[in-house]
Amino acid sequence: MPEKIWAALARSGLAPNRLELELTEGAMLEQTAEIQLSLAALKDSGVSLAIDDFGAGFSSLSYLHRFSFERLKIDKSFTREITASPDARIITGAIIGLGAALGMAVLAEGVETEAQLNILRKAGCGQVQGYLLGKPMPETDVLTLLERVAKAGGRAVPALN
Repeated sequence: MPEKIWAALARSGLAPNRLELELTEGAMLEQTAEIQLSLAALKDSGVSLAIDDFGAGFSSLSYLHRFSFERLKIDKSFTREITASPDARIITGAIIGLGAALGMAVLAEGVETEAQLNILRKAGCGQVQGYLLGKPMPETDVLTLLERVAKAGGRAVPALN
């Protein structure tokens, strides 16, 4: 597995430290010694690892210890319920706290409302993604958006319409 990724990095010219691989909990269930060695080799080369949809499947805290992820991605099912469910807020807050205690970035997926964003900010979530911030777009629109961000010096710019 690492060889294919390293070959793709070489072809693209992308530095390994600019690549983050997202692994789902389901993929972690199939872990073997070979997969552990492959992930360790990728990390050693500078590639970052994130665990996606954390808390939505068969979460095992041992994954966090065994693989040294750089980022936890909170599943959108928690984000969706965060404004109406105290339990979702508690679980989300616990994941954010766990990530912070382990020195990991935490990203909440599926942010669609200002209310969700505000709750996540108050809980200390440093990164979010979702339709509130931008919808999927064609490559040409992404390039235009990146040019606008570059011209703004990296500051937030209004989304494309």
